[in-house]
Amino acid sequence: MATTSFLETETTRTDGRLYVSRLLLYYRGDFGGRAGIYAFLERHGVIDADERPPIRYKPYDWRLQRGQYADGLGPE
Repeated sequence: MATTSFLETETTRTDGRLYVSRLLLYYRGDFGGRAGIYAFLERHGVIDADERPPIRYKPYDWRLQRGQYADGLGPE
């Protein structure tokens, strides 16, 4: 569920292109390259089995999202 939710919030389509998180690019070897990324996107319902839109990778911000934690230890 977490993966599907992440993909739903981080994936957009514009002008026939699919914009996904740059994490997929950084870890493409773990996915099995470009073909593996397409298979991953299919498995999570982002694209149809016969669909191969051009993929573009969004910038990724490595900074922590301050104040987004429920443990109460975030900034005041």
